[in-house]
Amino acid sequence: MRPQDLAISGAERRRGPGISGAGRPQYPGISGARGLRPWDQRSREAYQHRDQHDRGKHPNTLIGPALLQIEESSKPVRLSQQLDKVVTTNYKPVANHQYNIEYERKKKEDGKRARADKQYVLDMLFSAFEKHQYYNLKDLVDITKQPVVYLKEILKEIGIQNVKGIHKNTWELKPEYRHYQGEEKSD
Repeated sequence: MRPQDLAISGAERRRGPGISGAGRPQYPGISGARGLRPWDQRSREAYQHRDQHDRGKHPNTLIGPALLQIEESSKPVRLSQQLDKVVTTNYKPVANHQYNIEYERKKKEDGKRARADKQYVLDMLFSAFEKHQYYNLKDLVDITKQPVVYLKEILKEIGIQNVKGIHKNTWELKPEYRHYQGEEKSD
């Protein structure tokens, strides 16, 4: 027998080499009551290495995108500058811009939309509907130069407002006023 074998007790010889009293294998070089297996030790070391790489040498410091983001967000958006000389190229505020003046002048020339004779408005509407079958209310207001409320009253008598489909929110003539539809049927 070798001298090393003499140091092993009889109970250890019965259990076999490398088996502790709890029935778990003991691995050499690993301390602690639970004793980590070699692959657990490697994964723990890899985790510590990754953790140190992300944080730097000290666990409380941040390196990488997080630090850059913090630095960028802490910079002020606007910076003040000290000027050497007086600024002389100031723009004076304008009370009324040129395009506003032109719009007001055009509006005065047109004047308020006054209600014209109903028969005159009907003639304009029928001539417009001879060109196109469907019209927006805004286009009809531009054509007839009549107030919106008055034009709607007339359109309700002679037209139909489309609320669905491809011609949504447009007006067309009622079937009894459509002389062009009768021509298409006879062809």
